[in-house]
Amino acid sequence: TQWGGAGMFSFLWQLVVAVQAMNRTFHFALGFGATRRDYFFGTLAALGVTAAGWAIVFGILAAIEDATNGWGLSGHMFASIYYGDDGAIARVWYVFLLMLFFIGLGLVAGAAFVRWQVLGLVAFFTILGLLIIGGLAWIVLTDGWAAVGRFLAQAGFAGVYPLFLIPFAVCVLVGYLALRRATARS
Repeated sequence: TQWGGAGMFSFLWQLVVAVQAMNRTFHFALGFGATRRDYFFGTLAALGVTAAGWAIVFGILAAIEDATNGWGLSGHMFASIYYGDDGAIARVWYVFLLMLFFIGLGLVAGAAFVRWQVLGLVAFFTILGLLIIGGLAWIVLTDGWAAVGRFLAQAGFAGVYPLFLIPFAVCVLVGYLALRRATARS
């Protein structure tokens, strides 16, 4: 059995689609008289439907992959080990949660660009990098890797994947707050 990470491209593409949705269509929507609130939540809903569709497609392709022993080549792209073995419905749910996480990152990055242009992106990625490095430093300096490992082992896939909803919600809130005052410049 060979495990590959090619399926992760779909998640990164959702991030790119969310950034483009914010950046490329915001001014167009405002030109038609849409409110910022309607635009943001409409875009979020459209991206959520897209995430659900991708999750279902992933689930179907994973089922085919399982049934054919990795497309007859013992390879796994859609039924990868990082989705666990909790069954097909759980796999679809996990993929959906990961899609939402990457959509959230894309929404906040796109909203930061629409509102503050390049400086907004630099600030966003600087803050994101500092949060990641700070969190890792805190775990290392407090010898917390054992506790992290215990938590992940006890929670399992079904307990860890829903945690992606927390950063998704934070990103949606920050993206909405950033877009509220964005101007319709070209």
